[in-house]
Amino acid sequence: MVSFTKHTIPHVTGKHVPKGERFTLGDDLECYISGDKSSKVAIIYCYDIFLFKPNHFEIVDLLGSSGYRVIMPDFLRNKPIPEEELKDVPAVVRKLEVEILSPQYPIDFDAVKEYLVKVEKMEKILLIGEMLGARMAMIASQHDPIYLGMALMHPACVHNEQVESVKIPTILINSSDDVDLSKGAATFKAKPFANLCYFEVFPDMVHGFASGFADWTDPKIAKRVDQTYRIINDYFARIINGN
Repeated sequence: MVSFTKHTIPHVTGKHVPKGERFTLGDDLECYISGDKSSKVAIIYCYDIFLFKPNHFEIVDLLGSSGYRVIMPDFLRNKPIPEEELKDVPAVVRKLEVEILSPQYPIDFDAVKEYLVKVEKMEKILLIGEMLGARMAMIASQHDPIYLGMALMHPACVHNEQVESVKIPTILINSSDDVDLSKGAATFKAKPFANLCYFEVFPDMVHGFASGFADWTDPKIAKRVDQTYRIINDYFARIINGN
């Protein structure tokens, strides 16, 4: 059985120099990977629609320094959503449903999982998703029992019914202007893994505070990001160790 010793995650700064490596899976799925190569516990980090950003590299590296092997795939193939399209968010979501969430996304996710298991010999895998990445993580968790737990930060395109249906321990962090997911989170207490779930709303934060485009040089935001990842780190360690 794999046991995991939790290490403290350093504070975010918003001024980080990436320490990980980039490589390509298959023909064109670029990935950023960081952390302890001897670890048996991996995290798949699912970003939002704004592609790789400096904050992402920082948090992947910081999680890696805490004992995990962390991989962040570029699911959108470095193709940003055109700025004019972002004015119509529902249309963007519909487009992503067709082009990313199905059919390509499950193929990509399986490729990442296979790499972690067969090449890096990982024995346990967790998920982190922010904004649309939270939706990606939830979909993956519904269809593959290999994932032991997930952390979702200010999810996009996620509703109470989907939260109610989670099959694995879930850490859910929302902000003041996110969709109210308290009804779904209330069902956590009836799950067989209730003690491994967590829900909190930060009333002084807005959607995206822990995302790639947030200003982590702002002390107030950085403090909440640090708090978020302390919670995630604590619950992930408990999930891995089965308590």
